[in-house]
Parts: sequence; C-alpha cells; structure tokens
Amino acid sequence: MTTTMTPTTRMPRGLRTMFRDAHVTRLAVVLVALLAFFAIVKWPNFSSVATWQSMAMQFPEFGLLALGVMLTMVLGGIDLSVVGTANMTAIATAMLMLKIAPEGSASSTGYLALGAGVAFSLVVGAVAGAINGFLVAKVKIPAILVTLGTFELYTGIALVISGGKPISGMPPEYAYVMGSRIASYIPMVLIIFVIGAVIVWYLMNRTAFGTKLYMLGSNETAANFTGLKTTSLIVRTYTISGVFAASAGLVMLANYNSAKADYGSTYTLLAIL
Repeated sequence: MTTTMTPTTRMPRGLRTMFRDAHVTRLAVVLVALLAFFAIVKWPNFSSVATWQSMAMQFPEFGLLALGVMLTMVLGGIDLSVVGTANMTAIATAMLMLKIAPEGSASSTGYLALGAGVAFSLVVGAVAGAINGFLVAKVKIPAILVTLGTFELYTGIALVISGGKPISGMPPEYAYVMGSRIASYIPMVLIIFVIGAVIVWYLMNRTAFGTKLYMLGSNETAANFTGLKTTSLIVRTYTISGVFAASAGLVMLANYNSAKADYGSTYTLLAIL
C-alpha cells in the first residue's frame, strides 16, 4: 500500500498547523501584507539593520507578557495583572541589586547582584501569579475581577516601596549582560523572548500539562469528570504567567536602566491582543 504525499503533508508540522487553522492563516496573510506595504512605502527605513534591532529590543517586553496571558486565556481565564506584576518585581529587583552592589562595588559583587536579582524577581513573580491562581481556583472569584484587583494591588505595592519615584543606577554588570548583543546584531532580550516562546511551545505541544490545559479550557465540566486536578492546574498556569511577567519586568529594567510603577502602562491590551 502506498501513501500519496500532497504538498501539505510534505510541509513541516508547524506550517501544516498554520494552514489547518483559518485564523492563523489570516493572521499570517495580514502580517505578510503589512510587511510588504512598509517595504514599499519606507524601504530605506524598513531595510535598515538599526530598525530591526530597535524592534527586537522593544517588543520582547510585551511579548513575554503575551506568552503568560496566552496560557491563562487557553485555560478560559485572563490575566490583567501582568503589567503590575512586571513593575512590582522590577522595582523590588532593582532595590535588591542596589542593596547588594551599591555604586562603586567590585565587578564580582555586581554579577552576584545580577544573579540574586534575577532569581528573586522570578520567585516574586511566581508568588504573585500563584495568588491570582489561588483566588480564581479556590475562592472561585472570576479571573477578570481577581487579576484587575491584583493589578491595582501590585501597582500599589510598587508605588509604596519606590515612593512613586523611578529606581535607577543599576549595577553596570546588569546592563552589560542584559543589553549585550549576540554576534553584534541579536539583542539579548530577544534571545530571552525566544527561549520563553520555545518553553511555552514545549509545554503546550509536548507535555501532559498542555493537553490538560486545552481540555480544561475547552470544557471545564468534562475536565472535572475526567478526574483532572483543576485547582492545581489553574494555580500552576497563573504561576507561570507571573514568571513571564517578572521576566518582562527584567527586560524593561534593562531597556530603561530604571524601574517605575507606571512603566508599560499600555502593554496590557497589547498583551491580550
């Protein structure tokens, strides 16, 4: 018995998925059309390496937020607190690094502050996300109300601990690592986003966690009858969203070399979109 290979079946799995999903296909067509339009209208700027490097520096901020929000939306919820989480963790991390490595500290101390700051930020982001998940899963408050409330809470915490002022003067080692470029062209923050996207792809396509997430998001009642531990799944999903928000906070801290409670105020709708 022979199998006829059509052009579609010979495509990589990712492309086959795109052509099977009409929504993704339309988005791809719109993206190509927009790129073609700007290439025709503004070719000198469009073809400039500096333009693409600038984009690669800017979009990972809300790109990382979007990855976390996406997971909660697949679940059937939403996370409106991501910007508040990002700013709160960025401010707390900046203050910790300045405490460990004040101005004039040795390079080794600066790298110690960098490592401690990154670890601290991710832990705080995970805790903030877990609080959201607990309130949604156990207290049974709608996700939109929980995350809107915690957005205000986390923003308030950021305002209190920073006194409403920007925290600046990061150790130079932080800017050196986070602001570096691979092969002189690719920004480190873009690499961080790509790593995050690969992690999400792996979780959603290669693990039982992703399958359960789709099941719960498609039909919560049926998922409960199958024996899924929905509470644990919801808490873990919002925890991951908090970690991605904290990662976005670290990128914002690197891009601005400072942290403030109202940075990225327009990113929430972009992340949801």
